[in-house]
Parts: sequence; structure tokens; C-alpha cells
Amino acid sequence: MQTNLVKQIKKWRELNPNLARNSNVRDYATINELTVLSNLESHNAELIKEGKSKEERFEILNGIAK
Repeated sequence: MQTNLVKQIKKWRELNPNLARNSNVRDYATINELTVLSNLESHNAELIKEGKSKEERFEILNGIAK
């Protein structure tokens, strides 16, 4: 299952192939999208410290993002 944020990023890349090749999607994200991404990155860092596997982290972060 993909989160809404992942779907939005994929759609942006499809609609803006030249920008996607030469830019970071964060350069075009809204403040709300950047806040969500930052929070997920912080959660991911904590999960890594806890020794969670990549698969476990994905499931937990996916649940948080919904």
C-alpha cells in the first residue's frame, strides 16, 4: 500500500520529468508536505536506533502516514 505522499511524489515525477531528473521534489513541495516528510524521517531515525528492520520500519511509517 502506498501513502498519499508517495502517490503525490510519483505523480509529480510523471508530470515533471525534466524537473524530476534535475531537481529534488522537496524544492517544489508545500510546507505541509515538507513537515510530514520531516516527521517521518525523524520517526525513521528513532526506529533505526531501536534496531527495527527495514520491513518493520516501512510498516510502522506507512501506518503513521495514513
